[in-house]
Amino acid sequence: MDRETIENMLDQMPLRFTMNDGRSFIVETKRGIALSDLDAYVLYRSDDGRLRGIHLPYATMSGVEFNVAG
Repeated sequence: MDRETIENMLDQMPLRFTMNDGRSFIVETKRGIALSDLDAYVLYRSDDGRLRGIHLPYATMSGVEFNVAG
């Protein structure tokens, strides 16, 4: 995964990021993501309903899906 690929998907929110370890994170709006050259910082809703942030390195992403249901 890389920055350019994710940038091309930003108009098709929400996005689901799936990591190599099986975890996934749904980002609901463009305001919930910041991209750098090495990783994405995303805001997502945890299981308890709280808004949380996490750095997701591109090297550990196994996939990104767009237009997903929360």
